[in-house]
Amino acid sequence: MKKIKLIALLLLVSIFCFGQSEHLKFRNIEIKGEVNRFVDQLKEIGYTVTVESDEATILNGVFIGKECRIYVLKSEKTKTVWGVGVYLPEFSSWNSLLAEYKTVKEQLIKRYGKITENTETFISPFFEGDGLELTAIDNGKCIYVSYWELRIGTIMLKISNRSLLISYYDKINTEKAESEKIDKVYDDL
Repeated sequence: MKKIKLIALLLLVSIFCFGQSEHLKFRNIEIKGEVNRFVDQLKEIGYTVTVESDEATILNGVFIGKECRIYVLKSEKTKTVWGVGVYLPEFSSWNSLLAEYKTVKEQLIKRYGKITENTETFISPFFEGDGLELTAIDNGKCIYVSYWELRIGTIMLKISNRSLLISYYDKINTEKAESEKIDKVYDDL
């Protein structure tokens, strides 16, 4: 009986440990490890690097059938990838932008399930239907954002700068990046 309990306990521990090391994926690539390795995997599927900085590597390529800019976010110290942001091309009309937002939102719901948090509003003096929606966006008075909080990370869809931003934040590595920022502040102190 003790052997069975021990085996069951070991099995539970191994399942728990495995669950804690699972990472969110972007384009079926886990958001983990050193940023250059992650970027190399994106290059293998057709993305091209355009800019590299201390905070991010920016690539161009096709995502959901559209030419996009992809931002791969990395931690400061260990250069661990912790997030990916995708900017779709800009839209010249509110109706086109809103239609694309709704389409992508529905696709994300089908893929990741129910939205955890959602805000879709304009801030006064603007409102939907006033014909000034793009002006509202330009003035930071349009808030359309949806979040999917998953066990392994967060997905965000947002109207941003007449475009859509789709972000993927890996839970484990986001915490690691935040910890590295805090460590740097403590080092400075």
